[in-house]
Amino acid sequence: MKAFANGCFASLLLVAVAGAQTDWYLRGGAATARLAGPEPASLVGPRAHATLPGGDWRVVFGVDANGHPGALGFSVPDGGLVRLATEPAGAEVATRLDPNGAGWTDCAGTDTLRTTGGSDATDYRLAATVAGDVSCGLIARFRGPDEFYAFLVDLERREVRLERRLGPKPLVLATAPLPNTSAAARELVLQVHGFRLQAIVDGTAVLQIFDGGIQRGAYGMCWRGPMPGFAAMSVSPPAVPRASQAMVAIGSNTIELHAATTVSPGHWWFVELVLDRPHPLVPLDANGIEPWLCQRPAAPQAMLCDWRGSLGPAALGVVPDDGLVRARCTWPELPAVRNLGAMARLALVGADGSALAGHSPATMVEFRAIRAR
Repeated sequence: MKAFANGCFASLLLVAVAGAQTDWYLRGGAATARLAGPEPASLVGPRAHATLPGGDWRVVFGVDANGHPGALGFSVPDGGLVRLATEPAGAEVATRLDPNGAGWTDCAGTDTLRTTGGSDATDYRLAATVAGDVSCGLIARFRGPDEFYAFLVDLERREVRLERRLGPKPLVLATAPLPNTSAAARELVLQVHGFRLQAIVDGTAVLQIFDGGIQRGAYGMCWRGPMPGFAAMSVSPPAVPRASQAMVAIGSNTIELHAATTVSPGHWWFVELVLDRPHPLVPLDANGIEPWLCQRPAAPQAMLCDWRGSLGPAALGVVPDDGLVRARCTWPELPAVRNLGAMARLALVGADGSALAGHSPATMVEFRAIRAR
C-alpha cells in the first residue's frame, strides 16, 4: 500500500510538472532567437518548436539577411502557448574573420590595436565573441592610432563605453553599466551606419549615439595586457531594425500580443484578426488604406477591434517612445468559429489616421481552449 501511495504521488508530481510546461513556436527568418528566462533556451529559424516552463521571458532575435528584429519581454502562464513571428528572410551574409590569421595590422601602445579591412570602408557591423570576463573592445573606422571609434568593455568600472579618438586623448561619447551576462563568453557588436553608432552586448543594444566625426576606415579589436580569447568574429552589412511579434495565449478566448515596431512614436496601433488564405486583390489608395466604398471591406477580416472595446479595452492605442506595444484581446464565445483559426497582427496608422504605415508580423490564433499540458 505504501509503494502504491508513493507511486501515485510520483505520478501526480509528474503530471503537475508536465502541466507547468508551455509550447513555443517560431516562424521567421533564418536566425537564432535566444530565450532568457527560467532556463536558457534558443529557437533556430525559420521554423522551430520547444517546450519550456512558464514564467518571465525575454526573447532576443538574431540578425538575418533583412535586419535585426526587436527584442521582446513578457510573462507566460503555466500551460500557455507562445508563438513568435518575424518576417521571413534568409541567413545573414557575413564575412568570417580569424583574429589570429593573416591580414591584420597591429599598433602597440598602452592598448594593443589590431585592425584589418580597407580604409575606405564606411558602414558595417562588426561582431565578436570574447571568452571570459575580460576588458577589451572593438574598433571601427580606424584611420590611424589617433583616429577611430571604439566600443570598450571596462571591467574595472563595470561599464561599457563608446569613444571617439581624434588626437592623443579619447573623447567619451556615451557610457552604460555593463550588463550582467555570463562570464563564460560575451558577444560584442559595434555597428556604424552613417552617423549612427550602436553598441550591442549579447543581442541587446546598450549604447546608441549619432556622431559624424569619422566617416570611413578599417575595423578590428583592442585590448590591454595579454590578448583575450576573441572567437567567431565577423563583419557584415549594417542590420536595420525590423518588427517582431509574440502571441501569448492565456485562456480559452484571451491572448496578449507583444510587438516591437519600427514606426515613430505617436502612430496609432490596433488589433485585427485576418485570414491568410488566398483572396482577390484588395483595392488600396495611395496611403495604403482600402477606400470607403459604402460596403463591407474587401479584405477577408475575421475580427476587428473598435472604440466600443469589442475585443477588450487594450486592443488599440498609441505607439510609445520605445516602440514596444502590448495588446490584450478577449473575444466573445462564438460557436460558429470554434476550432477555427485566424492570424493576429497589429495595424499601424499615422498619427492623423490618413495613412497605413504597415503591420506587425502575424501570428496564428486558434478559437479554442488552450489546455494545460
